[in-house]
Amino acid sequence: MNPARVVVMSRSRRVNPIYKTREWAELRVWAKTFLPWICHVCEEPIAPHLSGRHPRGWTLDHVLPVRTHPHLAYDKSNLKPAHSRCNGIRTATLVADMQRVKTSRRW
Repeated sequence: MNPARVVVMSRSRRVNPIYKTREWAELRVWAKTFLPWICHVCEEPIAPHLSGRHPRGWTLDHVLPVRTHPHLAYDKSNLKPAHSRCNGIRTATLVADMQRVKTSRRW
């Protein structure tokens, strides 16, 4: 194999175009200003000094995923703060499903 022809693949995933819009940027500012800094998934506080790339950093989560509910992408009632890790774990999963598992009895 010719070393000059080696292609390095990017490890980044495809980003939905809505996250690059001015409207999304304005919604993030609104959410950081007016919504409580409590993760809606684990109900733990979100540290304001951490970057959104940090597992415990602030992200804005769609309660109903954009993939299945694109008409709610910019709806404020569909947006809640979450830790980056919590948001990633529950991607495309409804919160109600996670709560049902989280509150089950231990036998």
